Amino acid sequence: MKKEQFIDEVRNAVALHYGEEAVVSVHEQMKNNGVKYTGLCVKKIDSNIGPTVYIDAFYESFKSGRNFAEIVSEIIKIVEDNTPKEMVSMDFFRDYKEVRNQICYKLVGKSRNEELLKDIPHRDYLDMAIVYYVSMEVAGILGSVLVNNEHMKLWGVDEEALFNAASENTPAINPVNTVPMGEMLYNLSGGNPVFGDEDYYEGMFVSSNVRGTNGACCILYPGYLQSIAAEFGCGFFILPASVHEVIILRENIMAANAMCLADMVRSVNSECLQEQDILSDSVYYYDFGGENNVKKVEYDKEAMVL
Repeated sequence: MKKEQFIDEVRNAVALHYGEEAVVSVHEQMKNNGVKYTGLCVKKIDSNIGPTVYIDAFYESFKSGRNFAEIVSEIIKIVEDNTPKEMVSMDFFRDYKEVRNQICYKLVGKSRNEELLKDIPHRDYLDMAIVYYVSMEVAGILGSVLVNNEHMKLWGVDEEALFNAASENTPAINPVNTVPMGEMLYNLSGGNPVFGDEDYYEGMFVSSNVRGTNGACCILYPGYLQSIAAEFGCGFFILPASVHEVIILRENIMAANAMCLADMVRSVNSECLQEQDILSDSVYYYDFGGENNVKKVEYDKEAMVL
């Protein structure tokens, strides 16, 4: 069964289950890096909002042999678990004063999101872009809404106002979380020693936020990179592991191997990450002794240029 037919069959099965109790629709949603997902929305007649279930992964499991009826049952369960039990007023979203304290930012790659960036307020940051979203809880369900140009017009604000609000809110709503690389690998391995040399990872850290989602933007948090540089007493490299986290490498432990960092990032992006999780193919450097800022590392004829 081709994907288009699968989507139609799922929609028909869910619509048959709910009958006249709900309206079932299908729409395409663009995510990070131009990745598009197919969403199945079920809005019950007695509710003004309805959950959307992305069904692309269900199609992959169907191709792998999973029973169709089992898939439909799980989708219906997800809908039931996430449908508000009462009418939800969204009027607050029209008032900037009501949403201002929930506006946050995140980082996305600029070249991979050219189409998306045309429709949303953003700020260039090296070869990345700072974009904004409203972090919110509706009927007990956590979620977010990406801020687009129409929202900005509705609120009567400019990008500068969004950036100022997000700079205050994001570190407070999503506090930074920095873990030594050795400790992270130790935990991931279930408490088993990794490579048997604890000193090997000295000066290497993984930085994200406490939620572990869209945490690469922690490098924007006021004073955060300066605090790392003060602890190191030198500059450091920043590797975009994904949109969710970055890897911090102290300069003096990577001096001899700095040339391989860009290859490492590209390899991880192409072999280990899903497309929507890729942030950038670049390597960045925090200049502690000079301009005290972040620079993209350039390579010219096998030489590293800061």
